[in-house]
Amino acid sequence: MRSRAQIGRCGHARARSHLYLATLTAARFNPIIKTFYDRLREAGKPMKVARCACARKLLHIAFAVVTRQQPFDPSYQSPLPVEAAMAS
Repeated sequence: MRSRAQIGRCGHARARSHLYLATLTAARFNPIIKTFYDRLREAGKPMKVARCACARKLLHIAFAVVTRQQPFDPSYQSPLPVEAAMAS
């Protein structure tokens, strides 16, 4: 029998809780996380599954910023404009 999706219990509980709460705001106001969340919801993912995926993405972004010691670049993974792609 299938039950509702749950957040895993591994890791630091308070850190997981803070990350999930940060994701609630990021899914509404952060353009990168918002588009990712909306795409997952349109694909039919349950709300909690989409939020947990966004929390993981937010954690990866934060980890990259800290380890590379560079400011966050929101256009890092955006596709090239059509003119730039044709020139190369």
